Amino acid sequence: MGRGREARPMTAPHPCPFCGSAPAVEPIDWRSSGDAWARVVCRNHECPVKPGTNEYLDDVAGVTGEASSMRCKAAAVAKWNRAIR
Repeated sequence: MGRGREARPMTAPHPCPFCGSAPAVEPIDWRSSGDAWARVVCRNHECPVKPGTNEYLDDVAGVTGEASSMRCKAAAVAKWNRAIR
């Protein structure tokens, strides 16, 4: 990371608004395609809706590999949390 920028811990996703279960944060392995993407999705089989969000990052500001994957997961969680406020 650049000078003065430290990695912040990823915020935990809020519970599913439809069933109250903790959603899964699923990273997609960046090594398989070279790009990072992640999703937050409710995996409760009894949830009537099973909502989810996706985030895709292609070489974010020159950051690749695991760092890009972590940014992608954090962005997917932020999108999920904004959507269910």
